[in-house]
Amino acid sequence: MLKKLNPLNKAIETAQEKIQTLLASTLGNLANSKVSDIKDDATYQTLIINPAYMALSGSLGGVDKFIPTIKEKFTAILMDVRDELVVIEGNSLSLQEDAQQRLPKIIQANLKA
Repeated sequence: MLKKLNPLNKAIETAQEKIQTLLASTLGNLANSKVSDIKDDATYQTLIINPAYMALSGSLGGVDKFIPTIKEKFTAILMDVRDELVVIEGNSLSLQEDAQQRLPKIIQANLKA
């Protein structure tokens, strides 16, 4: 028996899928960034979050009608990705070994917050 989703749950599910697809394919780019670009919130917002959101926003369809704070939630997701999945050691960046496995939980937690 199929479970009928209400519009908000469907919007969250759609957003989660789109965000996960985008971030899973570009997560490695974070490790190729400059440490200073990742550490500084304003620079991280300008160079990483804003372009990623622009790439995402076109594929969201009408999700923003049901999740009006989607941009803020996306920003929170990428801040958590940086804080929880990116390892900064001196002047080098890397990703936690289990970054791809932890990514869905970070996305889900922020979308449902």
